[in-house]
Amino acid sequence: MKKLIVLGDGIASMLAINYFKLHTDWEIECLINPISKHWDVGISSALDTPFQLDNINYLDIEKFNANLKLGIMKENFNNADYFQSYKLSNASLQFNSKDFINYLKSINNIKYIETDDFNTDNADYILDGSGVPVIDDSYNIIKNIPVNTALGIKIPHEYPPFMYTKIKAMNHGYISMIPSKRYLFVTYMFNSNINTEDEILEELNKFFPIAKHQIISFKNYYKKFPFDNNKVYIGNKNFFVEPFEGTSLTGINITINSAFHLWNNPRTFEPQALRDYIDEAIDTILMHYLANKNINTKFWNTANNLALEHFTNNVSENFKNRVLNIYDPRVKYNYSHFYDQKMLKENLDYLNVGNLFYDLFRS
Repeated sequence: MKKLIVLGDGIASMLAINYFKLHTDWEIECLINPISKHWDVGISSALDTPFQLDNINYLDIEKFNANLKLGIMKENFNNADYFQSYKLSNASLQFNSKDFINYLKSINNIKYIETDDFNTDNADYILDGSGVPVIDDSYNIIKNIPVNTALGIKIPHEYPPFMYTKIKAMNHGYISMIPSKRYLFVTYMFNSNINTEDEILEELNKFFPIAKHQIISFKNYYKKFPFDNNKVYIGNKNFFVEPFEGTSLTGINITINSAFHLWNNPRTFEPQALRDYIDEAIDTILMHYLANKNINTKFWNTANNLALEHFTNNVSENFKNRVLNIYDPRVKYNYSHFYDQKMLKENLDYLNVGNLFYDLFRS
């Protein structure tokens, strides 16, 4: 029997254990650093995550205090609102990170070992989800994304106030509002080199009561090659892109699926699927920073300029082709993890960036 060792017990590791338990008969062992901690944050997943959870049904999601997600409400971009609705047959999930991790642990009967010695000598395969890495020359830093800090609060409620994720443009960035069954998780994304923690708290306090809050600083990055012999890097060990549209879980699922196919088929690991996804995530995130000419602050002026520089010089070929296809159906494009063409056009119209993209891309 093959043996898989998973490093770390964060969301990426728990999703991987759940997937390999479902699809293999391997021995699985999870090594956990006893001093590691989990952030207590709201998670908004895209439509791919429920498909990964074949052993979980609608009654089960109450066990980890999840709430259905039927789309994304975008507010105050260009002083307007837009509901990015899923099709009526589709729904995803919103939940608290700690509840989800604990639930997946409870249903997957494997060996969890607390140790500060990650000895993997007896493993056939290794999934390294052991947390935020030291960024060295094996990683690329993602440029042009204008946020690097999250300030989070959670507000208890008896019932979820809505069944979707809200994203609202603010003076110094944006807030995401993710309702789980028990809490509304509110996160203000901003740039700590432009605005202070006190400025963010002052604006946020106009909309929400703040008893306590947490600050998370981050870099946007990805590992140049997420495979090393029999080891695959997952979660934050592999990449982090600011979670504007549930980017993290989808990238994790793509990596887990790639690892499964690598180890169960006689072929080499192909990191291109994940790289294509990261490129699309960057394009999708940054197109929102082209909007908001109505908010004249240092943050939005900086964000506008960074986004324009990206789409002028570094946009992915597939995003360019998908935009051009809206104007000329003869232009071919590849599958999107984020929007079908109808939803892409709705977003371009809402953000008022379609004509700008057309002028940039048609040459």
